[in-house]
This record gives sequence, C-alpha cells and structure tokens, in this order.
Amino acid sequence: MLQDLDMSNNHLNGPIPNSIGGMASLEELYLGNNNLTGSVPAELDDVKFLNRLGLEGNELMTGPLPIEMTKLDLRYLNVSNTGLCIPDDDTFHDWLASVREAIGVSICP
Repeated sequence: MLQDLDMSNNHLNGPIPNSIGGMASLEELYLGNNNLTGSVPAELDDVKFLNRLGLEGNELMTGPLPIEMTKLDLRYLNVSNTGLCIPDDDTFHDWLASVREAIGVSICP
C-alpha cells in the first residue's frame, strides 16, 4: 500500500486528477513546485488517512479549497505561492485551527 507520495519538482502540469481520491491508504502527498493548474479536487476527501499535503509553488492553482477538505485530519498543509485560499466561514476557520502547521493559507477575497 502506497502511504507516501512525493511528486514535487517534477515539472507536472495540468490539474490534479480526481482519481487521487482512489489512493485510500495515502498519508502524505507532496505535489509542490510543479506547474499544476485548476483547483484541488473534492475527491481528495476520500483519502481518509491523509495528514500531510504540500501544494506549494503551483502558482496557477486558484480559488477556494473545497469544503470536503474540512473532513481531513491534516497535521500539515502548505499552499504558499498558489492562488488557493479558504472561504471566510466558521467551518473552514475551525478546520484550519485544527491543522498544526498551515503555511501560506489566506482567506478568499
């Protein structure tokens, strides 16, 4: 079973595939410093054991994180140097407070 996947610095482009949700045993996912576009797929919430997520350095990713992210028990989240943000609502604020290390997180305009 795949638990850790580090695809950082691999010149990946395009969107994060929705099929990432099928990687149920994944605990750590690093996709930083690529050329990923689009938003974070809602299917990521199917990765129940995910506790570390690095998406930094994908400047073309935009918009709010999906509400489904709040179902994850993340300890680490890095979205620095992206266009990703969190909606200004209580659900996201409570979830973000539970993430031990949240880097680059901003509230959507």
